Amino acid sequence: MTRVIGLMSGTSVDGIDAALVEISGSDLDLKIELLAGATYGYPTELREKILAVCTGTPLSMAELAALDDAIAFQFAQAALAIGSGHPPAELIGSHGQTVYHRPLGVKGVRVAWPFGQGFSELKVDRLNVESSSELKVGRLNVVRVRAAEAEGHATRTALPKAWPFGQGFPDNLQPDNLQAGNLPFSNAKGEQPATETNLGQKATLREQPDNLQPDNLQPTNLGQKATLREQPDNLQPTNLGQKATLREQPTNLGQKATLREQPANLGQKATLREQPANLGQKATLREQPANLGQKATLREQPDNLQPANLGQKATLREQPANLGQKATLREQPTNLQPANLQPVTTLGYSLQLGRGEVIAEITGIKTISNFRVADIAAGGEGAPLVPKIDACLLRSSTHNRCIQNIGGISNVTYLPVSQGNWLEQVYGWDTGPGNALLDLAVEYFTNGRKTYDYNGEWAASGTPCEALVEQWLAQEFFKIPPPKSTGRELFSLDYLKQCLGESEAYNLAPADFLATLTELTVASIVESYRNFLPQMPDEVLLCGGGASNLYLKQRLQIRLDSVPVLTTDQVGLSRDFKEAIAFAVLAHWRNLGIPGNLPQVTGASEAVCLGNLYSPRSQHQSS
Repeated sequence: MTRVIGLMSGTSVDGIDAALVEISGSDLDLKIELLAGATYGYPTELREKILAVCTGTPLSMAELAALDDAIAFQFAQAALAIGSGHPPAELIGSHGQTVYHRPLGVKGVRVAWPFGQGFSELKVDRLNVESSSELKVGRLNVVRVRAAEAEGHATRTALPKAWPFGQGFPDNLQPDNLQAGNLPFSNAKGEQPATETNLGQKATLREQPDNLQPDNLQPTNLGQKATLREQPDNLQPTNLGQKATLREQPTNLGQKATLREQPANLGQKATLREQPANLGQKATLREQPANLGQKATLREQPDNLQPANLGQKATLREQPANLGQKATLREQPTNLQPANLQPVTTLGYSLQLGRGEVIAEITGIKTISNFRVADIAAGGEGAPLVPKIDACLLRSSTHNRCIQNIGGISNVTYLPVSQGNWLEQVYGWDTGPGNALLDLAVEYFTNGRKTYDYNGEWAASGTPCEALVEQWLAQEFFKIPPPKSTGRELFSLDYLKQCLGESEAYNLAPADFLATLTELTVASIVESYRNFLPQMPDEVLLCGGGASNLYLKQRLQIRLDSVPVLTTDQVGLSRDFKEAIAFAVLAHWRNLGIPGNLPQVTGASEAVCLGNLYSPRSQHQSS
């Protein structure tokens, strides 16, 4: 027996589900006993910050690190609380809090360049694609692909156009403008100093300043080998001597003067910092506004640099087009045409906050977290990860089952009758929205006074609009064949606002709108079964928060007709803590070196061990 704590917070961000379990067995012989289960809510301010980040609110790296640690602290406190009064746990499996999930690119698709509009032509090896266009959905660009030889559409989401670390690049830059200048960078003060082009040979440029004009960059009488640092604008010192060292020096200094911020008429042998124009030989320049000589080294060079006539062997960062020979470009501007670009990657991306090393440090218990990255590295979606646990704990020798989790996002595991090579026929995918849109709508209609519809009572008092449901089901995600995953990046506040706008034509009351959103969740589940399962299930077992929504459960039963809709409680596994139990099992498997994913579910190239292991420092020190 191994005592393990499983920790999970889903896309609803309701709080942290914690489960203390005793595990026996290793793989398909797994046995679970739930010793304790509880949900620990986030502090209000922390929950609001998490939801803001999930909807794209920018934050600095320092703020991200602080948020990561704050979430980890809450997870650690949940682990300590659930373990209180029980023998010590030997292991913690923490899913963390998902704040961003990007599905992988369809195999064979040229995915979008992440810093611009990307590629206009797609090729898909499993679909015969005739054409493509882009559809704006909230903050995302969703690529709509029209297939000639398959039902439905393949879609992939591109990254937001904004550069994530600042104001970034405008959307309308064209390559001609790049060659002609006009890159919108500014200095630290937001200024755009007027400077010019025609740099000498062997220039190294970093962060060039603003508004350089191409014709007059060559200043008068600058000597060779000039290096500039923080050169002030518009100073016109005449007749500077050779080898001057300048630091704020007044006028008319004699020989061997040391100057800072030197005005005009300096003597000989000066070394310049913050030096105006027209310096003598061997000046050191940074942020030089105008007319550098040969072998100049520039840092923080102004923006809008005209590309013409730059010298050879330039090493560039944030550098526009048509620079001299041997240029190295980093942080390339947006909206470059795809002809000269290669696809970046088809790998997905998923970020969970609440780092395991902090949980291990606070609790003193070995912790495994960051479960999704290994599957993504193997070419998988990184989700869903629970189907193998479902196969171990909920399989049946007599019934084909669907295990339907309804959290913020809904996902299904299809379990065929456990005979023959049944494990290879286990499937799973995200079916679409669960509670996420419903909860957002409740908050919207109550101005934040309520965060969810208890038992679906409000929605049950309304009438669903079937025409809207059919319209919403035309959304591209529902047509993609598995493997597939999604999250708040698609089914977001912006998505809800779009739904609200489309509902205005039907004059729906809030209760009707909630009933219609509930019907979207239910209909997307049932349509997913009909479109992608080898056969309809003999029974459906619900789990997650949506299993407590009685109205949703009733609507699902009506749409599934004769297929019984039950909960996992009815077959011996807690519906409320099943996901937390699953990550306790995944940690157990990682500790034993047993793979936790199913490649046919996630699309990974192979089964891999999931999660990163962190031991508390006390164990490191004792060993």
